[in-house]
Amino acid sequence: MEAQYILGLSYYRGEGVEAVYWLEQAANQGDADAQYYLGVCYEFGKGVVQNYQTAYFWYLLASANGIEKAKDNMDRIA
Repeated sequence: MEAQYILGLSYYRGEGVEAVYWLEQAANQGDADAQYYLGVCYEFGKGVVQNYQTAYFWYLLASANGIEKAKDNMDRIA
């Protein structure tokens, strides 16, 4: 799970589509950091079609799993 997150984050800084794939793998296994960065991808349309509802979903999961900054992002896009 952590390796998938790290790989996803590496791609996030370069290739968006691969980032989403690997971040999703980790996020679906409960990795809060990956959930947060998937929220970022969907909020800003990095590697995916921009979708605020999906961004909110991933931020909500990240927030529930201890990522405090996800709450601010949820408030911003709500």
